[in-house]
Amino acid sequence: GVPYCKGNIMASNPEWRHSSLRWQQKLQTWLRRQSPDDILNCDIFFDAVCVHGDRQLASQLFDQAFALATESTAFIKLMSVNACKNSPPLGLFGRFKLDQGRMDLKMGGIMPLFSTARVLAIKHNIQVNGDRPRSTPARLLAVSERLPELQSSFEKLDEAHRIIFGAILQQQLRDIESGVPPSNRVSPESLDAALSDRLGWALKQVPNVSNLLGDPLSA
Repeated sequence: GVPYCKGNIMASNPEWRHSSLRWQQKLQTWLRRQSPDDILNCDIFFDAVCVHGDRQLASQLFDQAFALATESTAFIKLMSVNACKNSPPLGLFGRFKLDQGRMDLKMGGIMPLFSTARVLAIKHNIQVNGDRPRSTPARLLAVSERLPELQSSFEKLDEAHRIIFGAILQQQLRDIESGVPPSNRVSPESLDAALSDRLGWALKQVPNVSNLLGDPLSA
């Protein structure tokens, strides 16, 4: 019942099915070239999870990948800039900016948050109990323990992620019931007043990702 990936990022695609050595070579190529496609591929790779086979082999590959990426300051810089490029759908006086009555809460909401969490996890080579967290909340928590002086900022981004994600899921449930294909576009008119206020607060937290990333756009 799960639809195929529209970007063909699947094991059936030979480009995403390699030996450990070939994966290391691919990653070095991505880190060295640093094109938009390379950044996208790295985003996907660093979120990968072993679901079958030799977990130790996968763990060794991810350890090597994180070590390579952590040492590449140019790559971290580019990933940071990429994480900050999308703005929340807010206009004058914090009003929601709409397109045909809806706003895209992935591009201007959760994407900057999960991209930031990923960059920081790579930058600080995060492991928790011998494993690498992949979820955004787990990554934010792990990095906040490394940077306790920024704990309040991490907590706000974690709460913002929860609120925005919740709004998307609620909209998708309503759309499915109405026969509308689910997406990341949310209609503010479908939100109750309390959730609308919380969502407005959450979207105002999104630009703060630049503070956690060292404000890469200003350099």
